[in-house]
Amino acid sequence: MNDIILAKPVESDGLFDKIEDYFNIKIPNDVKKFLKVNSRGIVKEEEFKINGKTYMLASFFTVDEKDGYMFFSARITNDNENLGNDTFIPFADDEFGNEYGLLYHEGVYEKIVFFNHETHEFSFVCNHFWELIEALNLWYPL
Repeated sequence: MNDIILAKPVESDGLFDKIEDYFNIKIPNDVKKFLKVNSRGIVKEEEFKINGKTYMLASFFTVDEKDGYMFFSARITNDNENLGNDTFIPFADDEFGNEYGLLYHEGVYEKIVFFNHETHEFSFVCNHFWELIEALNLWYPL
């Protein structure tokens, strides 16, 4: 099993509620449950394969408004400027400034995507958060 180190568990759903209200979306419960325990967690083994493609994931964003690099940071408004009716909510990154996140269409959750910050392109990763967790070989009872 892969390990997550330096995680910072959180006790409140307050930030999740604020993001849901602001974007008029519903964050999947498995995402909330995982990130409440693994906020700011760094993945020990970063490389993983899913749907025949190799990715790198370094860490999950923190679920704490007091941290400068918080989960669902202010950057999401910039990432969302050219998405039309879609909304991108990042939850993790790699070592190169790219992000993994939830993609919504007209407020309805659709899939997990990878955002390349250099090309500003989104690519499909998987349909469900637990698929990503399994591919990372992380243990967590979702």
